[in-house]
Amino acid sequence: MSAGLTPRITLCGILVATGILRSSCALAAEPVGNASSEKPLQVETGATTHIPVKTDKGTPSVEQIVQYASTHALASWDGASAPLGRIVLMRRGTNLCAVRFTKFHRGEDTPPGVLTRGGPSLYAEYDWYDLTGPQVVSGHRKLSNVAGSGIPFLFPIFTGEHFIKCSSFEPLWRYPTVVTLFESNDPHDYGIELAPTAWRDVAEIEMNHPRLSWYRYDEKRKPILIPLGELPPAKGQ
Repeated sequence: MSAGLTPRITLCGILVATGILRSSCALAAEPVGNASSEKPLQVETGATTHIPVKTDKGTPSVEQIVQYASTHALASWDGASAPLGRIVLMRRGTNLCAVRFTKFHRGEDTPPGVLTRGGPSLYAEYDWYDLTGPQVVSGHRKLSNVAGSGIPFLFPIFTGEHFIKCSSFEPLWRYPTVVTLFESNDPHDYGIELAPTAWRDVAEIEMNHPRLSWYRYDEKRKPILIPLGELPPAKGQ
């Protein structure tokens, strides 16, 4: 899709984009509220051909990422994502992996109580491919983030599987399909680089493709949404 076209809002995005999850650390520390109850979101503008990204405390709006999950990739200071069903490459040194999210959805919210702050139940699934060795090793895994017990506003506990696993990589997942650059809740440079692509299959990957862009931890990078048509395409396209 060309940069000048208005991106299509998917039905999935409309159905699930009812709350805003703030940051990777917010998996265990921040609530998810409705847009009407939050302060106005700051707008940061990336490159002129990209969609401006709303942010809250520097973190891209999950509501907006969900809206464009099938048509745009995200490149932010703390992570990246490819459009749903497309591959995001991950490398560190000589290690190389590919991750492809296949689905995501929001379940029922957990109501707040004496020992729980409450919050949304978030789920996603992904395929992973270890491309480091001569033989490709692959698998399929599920991710989840469900509000659990704890002391509200002090020590809330969120249960589920929050980390994407492939070879030696274990980056933190952020709903809906964001691969972060962190392997814990401590934000710093873990040496991970991410490259969103439009490829659906690992057989299509061209490591020397001129459109392939790698993103590493950079606190000064403003988040951008990249149209599918500007990503490395499948062979023959």
